Amino acid sequence: MTKLDELKTDRDVFEFIKNHLLTQGERSLMEDEMTCAYLGAEGKKCAVGALIREDIYHSSIEEKPVNHSLVRSAVTKSVPNWIINTDMLGELQCIHDGRSTYDWEMVEWQLDEFESDKLVGDNYVPTKDDEDV
Repeated sequence: MTKLDELKTDRDVFEFIKNHLLTQGERSLMEDEMTCAYLGAEGKKCAVGALIREDIYHSSIEEKPVNHSLVRSAVTKSVPNWIINTDMLGELQCIHDGRSTYDWEMVEWQLDEFESDKLVGDNYVPTKDDEDV
Protein backbone atom coordinates (compact mmCIF):
# COMPACT_ATOMS: atom_id res chain seq x y z
CA MET A 1 0.00 0.00 0.00
CA THR A 2 1.26 3.45 -0.90
CA LYS A 3 2.19 5.72 1.99
CA LEU A 4 1.36 9.42 2.11
CA ASP A 5 4.99 10.49 2.00
CA GLU A 6 5.41 8.54 -1.27
CA LEU A 7 2.80 10.65 -3.10
CA LYS A 8 4.46 13.17 -5.41
CA THR A 9 2.14 13.99 -8.31
CA ASP A 10 -1.49 14.91 -8.80
CA ARG A 11 -2.03 11.47 -10.34
CA ASP A 12 -0.44 9.74 -7.31
CA VAL A 13 -2.78 11.66 -5.02
CA PHE A 14 -5.83 11.01 -7.21
CA GLU A 15 -5.12 7.26 -7.32
CA PHE A 16 -4.61 7.18 -3.54
CA ILE A 17 -7.93 8.98 -2.97
CA LYS A 18 -9.78 6.85 -5.52
CA ASN A 19 -8.50 3.64 -3.95
CA HIS A 20 -9.42 4.90 -0.50
CA LEU A 21 -12.96 5.92 -1.44
CA LEU A 22 -13.73 2.76 -3.40
CA THR A 23 -12.30 0.53 -0.66
CA GLN A 24 -14.19 2.37 2.07
CA GLY A 25 -17.36 2.24 -0.03
CA GLU A 26 -19.30 4.93 1.81
CA ARG A 27 -19.13 8.54 2.91
CA SER A 28 -17.35 9.74 6.01
CA LEU A 29 -19.94 11.39 8.25
CA MET A 30 -19.99 13.21 11.56
CA GLU A 31 -21.94 11.69 14.42
CA ASP A 32 -25.11 13.43 13.19
CA GLU A 33 -24.90 11.16 10.12
CA MET A 34 -25.74 14.14 7.91
CA THR A 35 -22.56 16.21 7.68
CA CYS A 36 -19.51 14.99 5.80
CA ALA A 37 -16.34 14.79 7.86
CA TYR A 38 -12.63 14.73 7.18
CA LEU A 39 -12.42 12.07 9.89
CA GLY A 40 -15.80 10.65 10.70
CA ALA A 41 -17.44 8.09 12.88
CA GLU A 42 -15.84 4.68 12.94
CA GLY A 43 -12.59 6.14 11.54
CA LYS A 44 -13.94 6.73 8.04
CA LYS A 45 -12.26 9.49 6.01
CA CYS A 46 -13.46 11.66 3.15
CA ALA A 47 -11.46 12.26 -0.04
CA VAL A 48 -9.27 14.92 1.55
CA GLY A 49 -9.32 13.33 5.00
CA ALA A 50 -7.61 10.30 3.46
CA LEU A 51 -4.59 12.57 2.94
CA ILE A 52 -4.40 13.71 6.56
CA ARG A 53 -2.45 11.59 9.03
CA GLU A 54 -4.38 10.93 12.21
CA ASP A 55 -1.53 12.33 14.35
CA ILE A 56 -1.87 15.64 12.44
CA TYR A 57 -5.68 15.69 12.29
CA HIS A 58 -7.50 18.10 14.61
CA SER A 59 -11.27 18.48 14.90
CA SER A 60 -10.94 22.23 14.22
CA ILE A 61 -10.71 21.48 10.48
CA GLU A 62 -14.20 19.98 10.34
CA GLU A 63 -16.71 21.94 8.27
CA LYS A 64 -13.91 24.06 6.77
CA PRO A 65 -13.31 24.05 3.01
CA VAL A 66 -10.25 22.39 1.55
CA ASN A 67 -8.67 25.77 0.74
CA HIS A 68 -8.83 26.88 4.41
CA SER A 69 -5.34 27.36 5.87
CA LEU A 70 -5.86 24.73 8.60
CA VAL A 71 -6.89 22.07 6.09
CA ARG A 72 -4.12 23.00 3.64
CA SER A 73 -1.58 22.85 6.45
CA ALA A 74 -2.75 19.40 7.61
CA VAL A 75 -2.55 18.01 4.06
CA THR A 76 0.84 19.62 3.39
CA LYS A 77 2.31 18.17 6.61
CA SER A 78 0.85 14.74 5.84
CA VAL A 79 1.83 14.65 2.14
CA PRO A 80 5.17 16.50 2.22
CA ASN A 81 6.41 15.54 -1.26
CA TRP A 82 3.40 16.87 -3.18
CA ILE A 83 2.64 20.49 -4.01
CA ILE A 84 -0.94 20.70 -2.80
CA ASN A 85 -3.54 21.31 -5.50
CA THR A 86 -6.63 22.64 -3.72
CA ASP A 87 -8.63 22.90 -6.95
CA MET A 88 -8.21 19.20 -7.61
CA LEU A 89 -8.93 18.33 -3.98
CA GLY A 90 -12.04 20.50 -4.04
CA GLU A 91 -13.40 18.57 -7.00
CA LEU A 92 -12.65 15.22 -5.40
CA GLN A 93 -14.23 16.39 -2.16
CA CYS A 94 -17.40 17.29 -4.10
CA ILE A 95 -17.52 13.74 -5.46
CA HIS A 96 -17.33 12.38 -1.90
CA ASP A 97 -19.81 14.88 -0.46
CA GLY A 98 -22.31 14.80 -3.32
CA ARG A 99 -25.77 13.31 -3.26
CA SER A 100 -24.62 10.58 -5.65
CA THR A 101 -22.67 8.94 -2.82
CA TYR A 102 -25.87 7.18 -1.87
CA ASP A 103 -25.21 5.22 -5.07
CA TRP A 104 -21.57 4.21 -4.77
CA GLU A 105 -21.43 2.94 -8.38
CA MET A 106 -22.05 6.57 -9.41
CA VAL A 107 -19.04 7.64 -7.35
CA GLU A 108 -16.86 5.15 -9.18
CA TRP A 109 -18.17 6.48 -12.51
CA GLN A 110 -17.50 10.09 -11.41
CA LEU A 111 -13.94 9.21 -10.39
CA ASP A 112 -13.34 7.50 -13.74
CA GLU A 113 -14.72 10.56 -15.56
CA PHE A 114 -12.54 12.87 -13.46
CA GLU A 115 -9.49 10.79 -14.32
CA SER A 116 -10.16 10.77 -18.06
CA ASP A 117 -11.21 14.44 -18.23
CA LYS A 118 -8.89 16.14 -15.74
CA LEU A 119 -5.64 14.18 -15.51
CA VAL A 120 -3.08 14.62 -18.25
CA GLY A 121 -0.01 12.55 -17.54
CA ASP A 122 0.71 13.14 -13.87
CA ASN A 123 -1.00 16.54 -13.71
CA TYR A 124 -4.48 17.81 -12.93
CA VAL A 125 -5.66 20.10 -15.73
CA PRO A 126 -9.00 21.83 -15.16
CA THR A 127 -11.31 22.20 -18.12
CA LYS A 128 -12.01 25.63 -19.58
CA ASP A 129 -15.43 25.66 -17.89
CA ASP A 130 -13.81 25.06 -14.48
CA GLU A 131 -11.56 28.10 -14.92
CA ASP A 132 -14.54 30.34 -15.70
CA VAL A 133 -16.38 29.47 -12.48
